Amino acid sequence: MRVGQAHTAATREKMRAAWSEPRRAKMRASKLGAGNPTWVGNAVCYTARHQRLQKVADHICIDCAKPARHWSLRRDAEGPLVAEAVGRYKGFMYSVGPDSDYVPRCVPCHKEYDHPMNPTPRHLRPERQAYMREYRKRAK
Repeated sequence: MRVGQAHTAATREKMRAAWSEPRRAKMRASKLGAGNPTWVGNAVCYTARHQRLQKVADHICIDCAKPARHWSLRRDAEGPLVAEAVGRYKGFMYSVGPDSDYVPRCVPCHKEYDHPMNPTPRHLRPERQAYMREYRKRAK
């Protein structure tokens, strides 16, 4: 076919048949999990492990029933726990076990669950907010 020429109706039908939905689905499935040549099994980093989980937006928080935004690692996780060695999530623990090691939580519930002794971040504490109000008044 030359540049600028359109495919014939017969050619378009052949291409449509060659790339049918069942074939595309089969190709997508072959690239998931162990079928992917770059698959590393359980030797994954913190970010990759969380990407393997389902989309969290489809779930509700198990604590307050609001829409979930995070996956939270259960304290009684069954799988082996690993600490991220480098990068942004250095020191963060995650499980390479089953997906059931994680539960959906909204952001406030996740923070409270991970930090029960200090559930409110420093910048949201009442004394910090009062200090910032005074600071802004003096700055004007």
